[in-house]
Amino acid sequence: MSHGRFQNPVSAAMAGFADHFRKQELADHLTDADHLVGRTCLVTGANRGWALPLQRSLPGAGAAC
Repeated sequence: MSHGRFQNPVSAAMAGFADHFRKQELADHLTDADHLVGRTCLVTGANRGWALPLQRSLPGAGAAC
């Protein structure tokens, strides 16, 4: 068994579920001034789900994917 912050897999799964639907703190801090020009981004799992639109939007922000 791992020695992470959770005592069992059920509590880890419940925390992950809650985090998925919780408002993310940094989401409101991103503005148009936060650009990715000259940066390289690697998005894994971008063939479906939320990673696909993320991967498609990064070049518009100036990132090399």
